[in-house]
Amino acid sequence: MYKQQGFTLIELIIVIVILGILAVTAAPSFINFSTDARVNVLKNISAAIEAAAEQSYLKAAIVGAEKQSRSSAARPPEVTINGISMELKYGYPEALADAPAGGDILDLLVLSDDLEVCYSVNCSASNSSRVKIGYDTTEGTGCYVRYSEPGGTGAPSATMYGLEIVTDGC
Repeated sequence: MYKQQGFTLIELIIVIVILGILAVTAAPSFINFSTDARVNVLKNISAAIEAAAEQSYLKAAIVGAEKQSRSSAARPPEVTINGISMELKYGYPEALADAPAGGDILDLLVLSDDLEVCYSVNCSASNSSRVKIGYDTTEGTGCYVRYSEPGGTGAPSATMYGLEIVTDGC
């Protein structure tokens, strides 16, 4: 009696078709590695900003500056972090320091040169209450994290900072 050894052509074709279907459905999830990486970088920046803001608040609370609308070297009590005199609103760092020697939120972060930093909606650096950090800082459609100082545009209240992650353009 003759015994069959191996697979028939039909069986091989069925296996190839099934593997093809699996490859087509799984491939899109592997293609978006760069988007996923950028979104994760933004999440890490957001976490770093949150940690820096909370650190400054705790230091402000120690010296009694957490309830002041503004505190800096010119408006005591002064809060110094890493040798920098910080400009604070209700204990949290300002987005953009008014004084040239004053510290703001960016002075508490270490950022890659690959990232853009943009103040306000149109990226002008004059008197802004928010800063955007990311790969594309186009308002609303880019790929960035926005920090809003207390009382600034996008902040939840006059005494609390705001953080928003925009990933539409990642």
